[in-house]
Amino acid sequence: METICALVAILAAFVGGHLVGRSITASPLLVIGGGLLVGVVAVVLFFMTTMTIGHLLPDIFEPWTLGVHLIFVGIVAPLGGALVAIVTHRRLVRADAARLPF
Repeated sequence: METICALVAILAAFVGGHLVGRSITASPLLVIGGGLLVGVVAVVLFFMTTMTIGHLLPDIFEPWTLGVHLIFVGIVAPLGGALVAIVTHRRLVRADAARLPF
């Protein structure tokens, strides 16, 4: 159960990073910051969701594996969100540059 919640949080960070990369066109630094922010929000939501489920349904989560997954999500989600955001941004910039007539 912890693994499923962690994968959903990481997937949410990647999707959010993709949306940030498509929507922020000012600078790559802002895109990276937005991707990091989306990843941190995904980590916080993962923590809040697992704590809420753990309180409502006791003995559904193993505390040790939940901590390991929290550390993993805390590292992967922000970095992955930023990476997906900057890759999407660069791809979008290249596609826009290819459409220019000169």
